Amino acid sequence: MRSLAGLRPRAGTTASEQSAAWRWLVRGRDLLLQVFDGVLGLLVPAARPGRRVLLIRTDEIGDYVVHRQALLDLQAYFVSRGQQVDFLCLGLLSSLAQADQLGEQVLILDKRRYSNDWRYRARLFVQLRRAGYGAVVQTRQDKIATVEDALTFAVHAPLRIGWEGSPVSLYGLLSRPLYHLSFTRPAVRQVADVGQPQRHEFDFSRVLSAFAGASHPAVLRPSAATPASELPLPARYAVVFPTAGWPGREWPAPRFAQIAERLWSRHGLDVVLCAAGPLPHLAGPLRDALGSHLSDLSGQTSVPQLAQIIAGAEIVITNETSATHFAASNAVPCVTVLGGGHFGRFMPYPLDAQEARLSRAVYHPMPCFQCDWACQFPRDPDAPVRCIDLIDVDTVWQTVEAVLREGGDARD
Repeated sequence: MRSLAGLRPRAGTTASEQSAAWRWLVRGRDLLLQVFDGVLGLLVPAARPGRRVLLIRTDEIGDYVVHRQALLDLQAYFVSRGQQVDFLCLGLLSSLAQADQLGEQVLILDKRRYSNDWRYRARLFVQLRRAGYGAVVQTRQDKIATVEDALTFAVHAPLRIGWEGSPVSLYGLLSRPLYHLSFTRPAVRQVADVGQPQRHEFDFSRVLSAFAGASHPAVLRPSAATPASELPLPARYAVVFPTAGWPGREWPAPRFAQIAERLWSRHGLDVVLCAAGPLPHLAGPLRDALGSHLSDLSGQTSVPQLAQIIAGAEIVITNETSATHFAASNAVPCVTVLGGGHFGRFMPYPLDAQEARLSRAVYHPMPCFQCDWACQFPRDPDAPVRCIDLIDVDTVWQTVEAVLREGGDARD
């Protein structure tokens, strides 16, 4: 199967034409996947169901951190009924799941291959259908039918629970009839219209916990203890996390550098630079400005280590990433530079949430918020989208100062 990531619109097409062409390519692929899975469903018999349950969560680190408590609640719910729980996730989540003791067995999904490699998809289909699961729970509201719902269809357990309620789910519109017939118990049915705001993920996490018969004062669960002592950490430090997985969502690095310099010069805080990969373009200028007061750990930590580094910080400055949720889950003051792509879904936190007390989002309101990062304004490929680029250093710094004061008051 040819990857859609390799397809490019022809030169000279307008943005709307490109968008329409892309939608039809996705729909065509989804229709082929529906037929492919339907044929596999006819050819591969399901094993006799046992007392095993599969929880499915196929998103990124930040999403997992938000829903960690709910996933553990679901596990406890099934274990209390004498069932064994397995967990299917992306490879980058496996270390967190193991640290949290989530799942007797952690199954790894390569989502890109699953959508673009016929043989990989068929092998995983056979593995899941022959595993003998008695129940499967698809735990995402923001999902793509040909991935998350298709996995549930492949398992084909007697009890199949799923949620619907995200505009993203509608990308797989042609695939929905087959996959949605596979659900025996839609625990929550809430289909949102395309372009309408989704409910906050905190609310959805509470729904998952409530389904398991649990409730908690806070949504976010503190990070599992993972030693970070072998890493060179100063006594008092701030964490700066300047990446976000896509340049469009990243506040410019020189502005993060200005914030880092002020953290040391005005508050005496050393700076620990963290990111998924090395950041020589930022670490060099910061080292020139801060000298020994910079600890560059970018690209050098595991995910559990990152969580523990953040847990020991006095403040975290970040784009909207997992660092925000790691900080909030450990009651660490945090300032998040926030764009409008899915504003209100993860950040800002609900005002009544316990996590909102020491966590602040800085954003520039625009009428086009909730665009799902399909920005209408032209930009260079390595530049941030307009709503993020319009956020200035002084605005962020004022929020940093306020959060540091509130964090100090909370500690006193």
